[in-house]
Amino acid sequence: MTQYERIYLRDYRPFDYLIPNTDLWIDFFDDHTIVRSRLNIIKKEGIKGHPPLVLNGEELKTLKIFINGRAAGVDEYAYEENILKIFPNVDSFTLETVCEIHPETNTALDGIYKSDGFFCSQCEAEGFRKITWFPDRPDVLSEFTCTVSGDVKKYPVLLSNGNSVSKGGLSDGRHFCKWHDPFPKPCYLFAVVAGDLYCVEDKYKTMSGREVTLRIFTEPENSRKCFHAMESLKKAMKWDEDVFSREYDLDIYMIVAVRAFNMGAMENKGLNIFNSTYVLADEKTGTDDDFLNIESVVSHEYFHNWTGNRITLANWFQLSLKEGLTVFRDQLFSSEIGAGSVSRIKDVRVLKARQFPEDAGPFAHPVRPSSYIEMNNFYTATVYEKGAEIVRMLYNWLGREDFLKGMDVYFLNFDSMAVNCEELVEALGKGSGRDLWQFMRWYEQSGTPFLKFKFKYDKEQKKIFVKIQQETPETPGQVEKTALPIPVKTAFFDKTGKHIEFEYNGKSGKEQVVLLDENEKEFVFNNINEEPVPSVLRGFSAPVRFDSGLGIEPDIFLMSHDTDPYNKWDSSRRVFFETIKELYICFKTDAEPEIRKEIYKGYSFIIENAYDDRALAAEILSLPTESEIIQELMNSKIKVDPVAVFKAREFFVKFIAEKFAGEFLKLFNENHCEKYVYSKEDIARRSIKNISLYYLSNLKDSAFVYDVYSKSDNMTDTIAALKSIVKFEDENSEKALNCFYSEWKQDLVVMDKWFAVQAGSSGIKTFENVKSLMNDRLFSITNPNKVRSLIGVYANNALRFHRSDGKGYEFLSDNIIKLSTLNPQIAARLVSYLSNWKGFEEVFGKMMKENLEKIH
Repeated sequence: MTQYERIYLRDYRPFDYLIPNTDLWIDFFDDHTIVRSRLNIIKKEGIKGHPPLVLNGEELKTLKIFINGRAAGVDEYAYEENILKIFPNVDSFTLETVCEIHPETNTALDGIYKSDGFFCSQCEAEGFRKITWFPDRPDVLSEFTCTVSGDVKKYPVLLSNGNSVSKGGLSDGRHFCKWHDPFPKPCYLFAVVAGDLYCVEDKYKTMSGREVTLRIFTEPENSRKCFHAMESLKKAMKWDEDVFSREYDLDIYMIVAVRAFNMGAMENKGLNIFNSTYVLADEKTGTDDDFLNIESVVSHEYFHNWTGNRITLANWFQLSLKEGLTVFRDQLFSSEIGAGSVSRIKDVRVLKARQFPEDAGPFAHPVRPSSYIEMNNFYTATVYEKGAEIVRMLYNWLGREDFLKGMDVYFLNFDSMAVNCEELVEALGKGSGRDLWQFMRWYEQSGTPFLKFKFKYDKEQKKIFVKIQQETPETPGQVEKTALPIPVKTAFFDKTGKHIEFEYNGKSGKEQVVLLDENEKEFVFNNINEEPVPSVLRGFSAPVRFDSGLGIEPDIFLMSHDTDPYNKWDSSRRVFFETIKELYICFKTDAEPEIRKEIYKGYSFIIENAYDDRALAAEILSLPTESEIIQELMNSKIKVDPVAVFKAREFFVKFIAEKFAGEFLKLFNENHCEKYVYSKEDIARRSIKNISLYYLSNLKDSAFVYDVYSKSDNMTDTIAALKSIVKFEDENSEKALNCFYSEWKQDLVVMDKWFAVQAGSSGIKTFENVKSLMNDRLFSITNPNKVRSLIGVYANNALRFHRSDGKGYEFLSDNIIKLSTLNPQIAARLVSYLSNWKGFEEVFGKMMKENLEKIH
């Protein structure tokens, strides 16, 4: 078996040479591509002698090497495995190479590859080495000029980074376009596109009065689905100017929609390449979630222009410096522009569903890892979502004004530089005048901290004493843990549900932030006239788990009365999980399951007051999935039986459905929208309507749901009805699925939803259906979106994936093995569905481990 080299942060050394200019000529042909490069090389000051110039390359057929315009001698270069070493004897020189590559056979989808008839690139993290010889590392910044050529009929659109400087015709029906990017960038931000694409164009005037051309490229038939993405881009540009004072810097900003793409999108300077899922949507084909996701991803990639492009990474260990910071920026944008009161809930749902299990399993790693074997495997929820939470903690601790002052220092001091996470923390500290170095511990320590609270109220002194302890469990490679700085946003309520104004540290208010920076610390809050109900970690002020020590009753109270939308929702989750644990034990011991009366009161308040905030009520009523329940049980050291988890959840769902059947029917009937409008108000109406349909589908027959499906006039309602009917596995569900297929089979982006609905069904035929769908003419194992929507969704279907005969695991492992030769990145990400095998009961865990061994 191949032994892979582990790369350590401690071994990082700056590159010996500067490459101030890179000139590329990329000539596309149907069966091969020729890449010529010319690099201006300058030895850095202080470097002794003339060390070898080390260049990376993979799958390159090298045709020519020139040094200072002449053919290189055999003693001037040497090949090692995927390395070209040049042995210079001068301080500066020009290196030219000519290489042949084959994008048309590239199924791994990194470097340059062909997707649906046109060429495109993906260079992050280390794909540029599949294009030409270059020091493929993020700290080598160069000013790129790229000339692209191809057949004028097949590839009329030729794109690269920066501004177009010239174009024209060539012999034999070919043409060229030359692009120049004046801003130095690492090679991972390089991009190139060649194809027959339609352009949707708009303009934007920056805050300094410059006019920028905005273009989105896609197939002609999809042009009408680009307008929401375009509006999202303009909103993001305006918001970044208003909040962060950042203006776009080139004359043109381009987005290209690609169906076959390993990621969501890529922030290449001035030429973003997107997964089509995050560009293409209109009122007929897009759901509310699609529109929200497009707004989020478009803004994320645009915000990278400053946090990632203009200021980039000293090395790949610093990945969260750009990704965590930019995720925070797009989350802040979404909360202020998009999803409103539930935006924070949606962020945390992702974190708890994806990152908390990562921290609790064998893949646990720090936000800034100390080593890696394969860089692509560190594009994780820990680096992205937990990294964003670190920035948010700093934002909450400093306050908006001081945080933005610190960001101004960051942009001013480090523009056009490759930097470390320390530089961000240092800049925020300088801008705010605060010492923030202890927050660096968050970048270096893996695991999710667990907080224990103890509350003691003193009636005579009118004080409440709050003792908080923190503990972070052991994680692979990190046994000893240090105390982390944890901002705890706190409020108190009286017994009527009203805010209590209190005093802490000389300041009065209804909500205050305290900093837990030791393993144990006590805080004293004054001027509290009665024993309060505490509301802690409001807005999820730190990425931690906690136990209030107060039992379920305060959570039921906060579920009804808390004024913080996130804490209201989070209290309901704790009520749900506590109830599910009790039901789970009942089903495992054959005891009679029952639900406490107090639970009814909490949900009754939410449903009866749903019109006060429909979106929030819908989020609370959208119960955790079986996968989330499994993780919660594992956190409680309970070995998991997926069947018992399903039974416990279904019992709870039917309890709520039966108790509030009349209310759900009323909410369903009264929240219909006459026509589709993308607005906060209408999204909220559809949310509460469709969660009501979900509960009603557990009481009514498939004919009722099919009637809803047949009358749906927008994709949000259509998919909600399809999800509700598919579990029946009868004539009506088959009719609905066939109807959807017939209507949308020409739209491959929409059809991803059709695959996902069936793969996520709780129906008993799901496994056989998924195997059958692998042979559907619209499925392709070389398309990552199809793999994610069918294989990935099925592997996350806790009930039907965790089969007692192990066939679900075998299905997944067989496909991972197949994908490992086609697209290793996608294969690697699917392995995570088997990673928590130790948390399951032995019958399941043993089979999961056996399949991991088979993959290995």
